[in-house]
Amino acid sequence: MYVCERCLRAIEDHNGEQFCRRARDIPEELIHYGFYNDDGDFVEDKYCDENIVCEFCEEMIPITEAVEIM
Repeated sequence: MYVCERCLRAIEDHNGEQFCRRARDIPEELIHYGFYNDDGDFVEDKYCDENIVCEFCEEMIPITEAVEIM
């Protein structure tokens, strides 16, 4: 499960410490390329940053901020 750090803390507050690590080797089908425009909408663009959807809060986050829960 790939989550953001904020959700990881929420999960740990509720369920206790989780075995996790920085996300790596993320399957290509989970990666979204794009950016947020001035209106806050996500715009897909294959030449932009790599992002992933947090599987807990369902927000788009940079893959550098993703955490994988084992």
